[in-house]
Formats: sequence, structure tokens, C-alpha cells
Amino acid sequence: MTRIIWATPHQMTSEQLEELKQLFGEGVKIIGLADAIGMGVPDITASPDDPNKLRDLAVDFVNAVRRAGIDAVIQPAGSQAFQFMLGTVVKELNVPIVVAYAHSVRVGVNELQEDGSVKKTSFFLHKRFILL
Repeated sequence: MTRIIWATPHQMTSEQLEELKQLFGEGVKIIGLADAIGMGVPDITASPDDPNKLRDLAVDFVNAVRRAGIDAVIQPAGSQAFQFMLGTVVKELNVPIVVAYAHSVRVGVNELQEDGSVKKTSFFLHKRFILL
């Protein structure tokens, strides 16, 4: 069975869940970020601002993920600098962990109000995961 970490504090959409099942199989085990932290995976939601500490966090995260038998990390939290460092470390260490990011499009909605004004809102529509 494939084990993945949903590594973001954001709620997964039904479209994302369905795609993950297509990508990794119906029996995929999805572990939430809080549960992963409870398994010894470092908390990546508060990334340090020092490049060396970012690298240390990425290495610690990758090693903990490997020890936990995780096959993929979906939508990793943390700063963009951490996400970049995570990708770099995964490649440098040549570890068989998939890192995936959601690709969405913003959909605008114009709603005519009773007074003739237009209320503009938007939402993000999941298109696909990009696997790295």
C-alpha cells in the first residue's frame, strides 16, 4: 500500500482526493500533517529564514519521511524557500520520494446585485497534481 503525507494545513478537496486515488491506487493511505508530526516528522509549517537551517530542516524531513515508510509528500507546507530546498535535497540524496504540488486555476465569478452593482468573487479550481 502506498503511504502519502498530505503535508499542508489546508483541507483536501474531493477532486484532489480522487486524483490521488488515481495516481497512487484506491488503497492509498493518506496521513495528515498533524499525524505525521506525531510520527516524528518535523513540523515544516514554520520555516526558518536561514539557508543552512532550511537545508537542515529539509534533510531532517526527508530522513523522517523515509523512516516512516512514506512514498510521497503532497503539497508540502512551509515557505517557498523551504519547498525549493526540499526539492533540492530529495534530488541530491536521490531518495525515492515523490513530491507533488497542486496546480489550480482561479475562476472569477461576477454576481449581479439587486442594486445593479456587481459582486466579484473568485475561487480556485483544482486542475491536477504536478509530480516532481
